[in-house]
Amino acid sequence: MITLLLTLLLAGSPPAASGVKHFRQADLSIVPRELMASNEICSESDEECWESFRDTAEVWTGDVNGDGVEEILLHPGSYWAGSAGQWFFLFQERDGDWIPLSEEGWLVRRFWFQILPVHREGYHDLRVAGDWCVKWNGAAYVSYEPEDYHQLSPEFFDATNWWDAEMFWTIRFAGRDRVDFEPQWLPLPADWPPFTVNDRLPDPEGEVTWLALFKAGVWGQKGSQAFLLLPRPAYLGAGSLRIEGDWLLIYEAGEPLSLLLARYNRRTGELILENAE
Repeated sequence: MITLLLTLLLAGSPPAASGVKHFRQADLSIVPRELMASNEICSESDEECWESFRDTAEVWTGDVNGDGVEEILLHPGSYWAGSAGQWFFLFQERDGDWIPLSEEGWLVRRFWFQILPVHREGYHDLRVAGDWCVKWNGAAYVSYEPEDYHQLSPEFFDATNWWDAEMFWTIRFAGRDRVDFEPQWLPLPADWPPFTVNDRLPDPEGEVTWLALFKAGVWGQKGSQAFLLLPRPAYLGAGSLRIEGDWLLIYEAGEPLSLLLARYNRRTGELILENAE
């Protein structure tokens, strides 16, 4: 199941706009054994790790620095996966050695790897997940700052694809505790919602239904369209939704007195992040 999902997201996703590229799936045979051992992914004696690599690992290639030589993006297998997501590592060959291009790799649940048409010191910026991008700092890839997201062009992403909703949201609002929110409606896929629903709240006054998704965001849905109100606000997502007057209240868990993560004024469009991630 993990292998199929990784393949769909990394290799079989819809074409991206304006020069955005995807990594291409490759055969595991391109991964040298010394890459695994020298980077402490699988020690020579850890047979369980090697078995996981042989049975469940996935690998892709992509040229992140425009030199015509493709780097290796590796998910080492189920040994490197858990409830928080899957680990990915990006390697570059230099004089026969395989060098990691990020200090610790990337632990991602909703992985969405893209090579963006933005350059810094010869290296492309990368999109790692729905609302997570990284940039080259001269020595390694590091996470974007909020201002980096604000400088991305929305034309890089697909306004008809709900997978890109988190990126559109982040481009507009990253790093802000209060925003004047305007919905960006997207058509819904046939299998909507894609994750378990933590809470569902009809809102007849606003003619929408609010959905809090497990380890995902809070959405407003009307018919066959929906908009992302807030990307995943806590590790498990929002657990409970309430309406009090004009305000939609977004809580961490199901109890009425649990942590308030955010609140949205359905009349004015004011969105305030109280304790959201």
